[in-house]
Amino acid sequence: MSLFLYRFFCKFICPLGAFYGLFNNYSILGIKIDKDKCIHCNKCINSCLMDVKKVGDRECIECGECIKTCPTNALKRE
Repeated sequence: MSLFLYRFFCKFICPLGAFYGLFNNYSILGIKIDKDKCIHCNKCINSCLMDVKKVGDRECIECGECIKTCPTNALKRE
C-alpha cells in the first residue's frame, strides 16, 4: 500500500503515531497560523501529503510543505 498512499504505515498502522497524535493539539512547538495574514486560500491544506483537514491537525507530521506554499507567509514554526 505504501506504493499508492504516502506514508501508509504512519497514517493507518503505527501505534506510536496514534499516541503522539493525541497530544498534537497540546504541543508547545509546531506550525502556527497568523490569522491576520491568512487569506483562507487553502493552499496549505491542498499541498499536504498527509491529507490533513487543517494546519496542525493530529495527523500533521510537521513536514513544512504548508509553510513553503503559503502565499502570505502566514505559517511559521514555533
